[in-house]
Amino acid sequence: MQGIVDAVNDPAVTYKSLLHVTLLGEMTKGTCTMFGAWGNALKNVEGIELLQLRALDWDTDGPFPQFPAVIVYHPEYNGHAFANVGWTGWIGSITGMSEAQMAISEIGVYFPDNTWGEESRFGYPFTMVLRDILQFDNSVADATTRLVNTARTCDLLFGVGDGKSNVFRGYQYSASVLNSYDDKNLQPLNETWHPRIEDIVYWGMDWDCPGYNKVLYEQLSQFYGNITVENTIKYILPAMQTGDTHVALYDLTNQFMHVAFVGAENLPNRNAYQRPFTRLNMPKLFAEPAPKKV
Repeated sequence: MQGIVDAVNDPAVTYKSLLHVTLLGEMTKGTCTMFGAWGNALKNVEGIELLQLRALDWDTDGPFPQFPAVIVYHPEYNGHAFANVGWTGWIGSITGMSEAQMAISEIGVYFPDNTWGEESRFGYPFTMVLRDILQFDNSVADATTRLVNTARTCDLLFGVGDGKSNVFRGYQYSASVLNSYDDKNLQPLNETWHPRIEDIVYWGMDWDCPGYNKVLYEQLSQFYGNITVENTIKYILPAMQTGDTHVALYDLTNQFMHVAFVGAENLPNRNAYQRPFTRLNMPKLFAEPAPKKV
């Protein structure tokens, strides 16, 4: 952050102001949607063994539409190359993928139940936790260990996928609680609006959110066995109306990331899920050579 401040060389951009921007997610969390799908959920999808969604529903009226960016980091000495999906000057991670075939998803929780324990704003900011997963972790087990040992803060749902082993886990994350979920123990369990689905972990907008979770369940059930990138973009996201700020759809097998961002205010269909998606070839981006030192 200090490096960005020094490079900008503008009195209006201070370290403190940039720190406040970086911690914005910690204060607001956002309402979002995620799923991880593998196995029988993708049995008719040729060439993809793990598909992961991260749809961000946040602020579309502030500066975000003006400065979207995918920043690819190439750590020279420590950790993996990784892509951070966000905005210019945003160094925390809420969406991204690494050269270790790892990807992250996140949902802010505003409607917890009594399983969540205590929430806090004192600890290690979750945008840094997620960034560390992308930069340093090689597996879901690594990520789980990191989350267990972190000084956790606010109520969140995380998703971490590993395309090397085709493993996806969802996490109930708060200052006092850390639970890991797969398709066999997924919570909250409600047979009407959030039943379990074989080989899928999913949450729509929140923890206790019957309306959105029910629609997501219905869409995933309708396309079960054929949950493709195209079907997710064309049908699942619009049916839920989720992903207004940005969307990332990770093909963790072939290492493609499909991204869309909210458009300008004067556009009729400006939500990210209504916009064109760009497919990024992640191995090529991670293999980009460093510029020659002068």
